[in-house]
Amino acid sequence: MVVFYPRFASPVNTRYNCLMHLWDYREKALKKTAWGRRYILQNMINLGPGRRKISLKLVKKYWHDLDIDPLRRNLLRYLIWGKR
Repeated sequence: MVVFYPRFASPVNTRYNCLMHLWDYREKALKKTAWGRRYILQNMINLGPGRRKISLKLVKKYWHDLDIDPLRRNLLRYLIWGKR
C-alpha cells in the first residue's frame, strides 16, 4: 500500500501539526456574525492558529462562551490572568 503525504504533511516534518486549514466553512461569511467570530476563535484555540495570531482581546471577550479542552482552558487562564 502506498501512502501519499503532501510536502507539508510528511511524517518527518513536525510543522504539520502546527498548520490549520479548515474547509467546512467560509471564514469570510462567518466573520460577519458574533457566533461566527466565536466559532473561528474556538477552532483556532482547539486546532491551532496556523500562521495567524490569536487575539487576546477576543479571547477575553468570549472566554465564558468558548468550548475549550479543560487542560487548555487552565493553561490559558494561567497565561492570561495568572490564576490557577
